[in-house]
Amino acid sequence: MVDSGDFWASLGSPRFVVAPMVNQSELPFRLLCRRYGAQLTFTPMLHGRIFSENEKYRKTQFQTDPLDSPLIAQLCGDDASTLVQAAMHLKGKVAAVDLNLGCPQGIAKDGHYGSFLLDEPDLVTGIVNRITNEVNIPVTCKIRKVDKTSLQSTLNFCYGLEASGCKALTFHGRHRTEKGQNICEADWEAIRIVKSRVGIPVIANGGIESYDDALRCLEYTGADAVMSSEAILEKPYLFSGQTEDHIDIFQEYLDIVKLHPDQSPCCIRAHAFKMLYRHCQKHHDIRDQLTRAHSIGEFEQVICNLREEIDPLGDYTEACGSWYRRHRNTECNGAKSAPMENYEDHISDGLNSLFGGGMSSAALRFYIVTLLLVSAAQITTSVKQQSKETSGKGFLDLFKLKGDIVPSTYPVLKFNQGVNNDATFSKLREREIGDLQEDILRLMPLQRQSFQRIRQKLGRQINLVDELAVAMERQE
Repeated sequence: MVDSGDFWASLGSPRFVVAPMVNQSELPFRLLCRRYGAQLTFTPMLHGRIFSENEKYRKTQFQTDPLDSPLIAQLCGDDASTLVQAAMHLKGKVAAVDLNLGCPQGIAKDGHYGSFLLDEPDLVTGIVNRITNEVNIPVTCKIRKVDKTSLQSTLNFCYGLEASGCKALTFHGRHRTEKGQNICEADWEAIRIVKSRVGIPVIANGGIESYDDALRCLEYTGADAVMSSEAILEKPYLFSGQTEDHIDIFQEYLDIVKLHPDQSPCCIRAHAFKMLYRHCQKHHDIRDQLTRAHSIGEFEQVICNLREEIDPLGDYTEACGSWYRRHRNTECNGAKSAPMENYEDHISDGLNSLFGGGMSSAALRFYIVTLLLVSAAQITTSVKQQSKETSGKGFLDLFKLKGDIVPSTYPVLKFNQGVNNDATFSKLREREIGDLQEDILRLMPLQRQSFQRIRQKLGRQINLVDELAVAMERQE
């Protein structure tokens, strides 16, 4: 096994890194970022157990291309044997596997992975050691601050990782509680200290909103590389040091998707909302069109419509807010009142946690939650009245798309009998779903409240979706 210095050199000693992001750092987006200066990329977080057991999951969630190299695959989980098996499937296809020790969302807490493993250093070092020795593949780790008030616990954790064989460390300079509305400035000083104490490469993560930020962070922390996550979703050109037209950038992304067409419309739409965030804040009709778009042609038509509406001399720069600063900017009335920000904030902050993390199919849960929120944002008074007269059979519609279960058009939904077993869902279809629609509408303005409170308010209706997910898993 190579030492950490040789490992980093084998990657080309990269300085600019694209973060692993669930349903967002997929192949087309990684390729787009590489065109604009990114030198190392990560796959989206891959669920270790599902990846090791489910061939369809491996095929849809792990895609590679010769142009996307070097690439590191990120895994999550808490069982060493399972993660060893998952790493076996990745050996020879990636430069390393990364262990997710940074996810702060409720779904990670329920699933016992991410930043919630920082409290169990012996478990984590055992996982790193076993993957390193049994799979013979480099292992890296992505962590956060272990403690908000003292850095010593974080240093001790890093020492343990290094001793167990970890070849590189990504350090997000925030605690797991510092997210969403509680976001704060990233602690570059903590990153600087960790870098000065460990003998393995360190990637600095947090607070990288621009190319200048990246350079300042590298200089201040002495880190080997810098990683961007949220900001690069809005500005895939971030590492180029240039400013590009966001409409052109999204079109370029779509052109790459055409070369790798097996992409979820939900994923494409999420990228659209981020790359075109400011445009959508100003042009709500464009935002609504993106919500309804499913095919590449439909997304391209929205772009054409947007080009006809904008002021070429200042539409983007005059628009209010940015995706990266949506939790940081409280002075922009337009951004606070825009419906799109309501459901996008929910999704980005881990709405999956609303369902308690009890399902094994993370992708299905993500699609269902996205469906519910986007539907709620689009429901009009007339549709709301219609829902009162519509049974569950007329309300939910899931259909197969390239082997995945994804939402259909909004807001009127019903079961696709060609996919779903009639008997399996008989109990669910007999219930009235109109009250679910109304509950979501009523709860949308409460976007700053915790997901636990939202779950309590939805109550019985949430169980319906849980039942749906379980039934889907039985069919797989």
